[in-house]
Amino acid sequence: MVKNVSHYRLALWLTLALTLTELALFLYVVSISFERAVHGVRVLVPLAVLVGIWFKSNIARYLGAIWFLFTAGSVAWSLFSGGKTGSWRLAIWGLAVIALSLALCYILVFSKEFAKEFGKRSLDTRTHWQHPPRDRAGLNVLSFNANSRLIVRAPHKPEVEQPP
Repeated sequence: MVKNVSHYRLALWLTLALTLTELALFLYVVSISFERAVHGVRVLVPLAVLVGIWFKSNIARYLGAIWFLFTAGSVAWSLFSGGKTGSWRLAIWGLAVIALSLALCYILVFSKEFAKEFGKRSLDTRTHWQHPPRDRAGLNVLSFNANSRLIVRAPHKPEVEQPP
């Protein structure tokens, strides 16, 4: 059953869970003290990584993994450095963020299944945009090439064999 799990979708769901966890912390912190609203960055970065993975960006993938590793380290440092957490809710939040961040970091960087799915989906998206559908009769397809010149492509006409 574990072999049937899509690591790409798992990464998307875990990133969404981390984003919602960070959003819950942000709302909790803002309800205590509005001056601590600077923690909104912690909500925006996982959201940006989620969108980047959704759009199959390698930069978002690797920078997200670095951010998640940094997040796990900073939360672990604040939890286990001997200081008081303040409440059991923050301790549970910290453990959840550490677990989600480390799981995401592992999937984004070290998972071979994720790399295969990510590369395949990225390749599928690129070929879809590079080769638009040509089966619509009477429509010309406009596109730009690398030198920004306008190219007009006629619709695809099936080859008909001529009798000899």
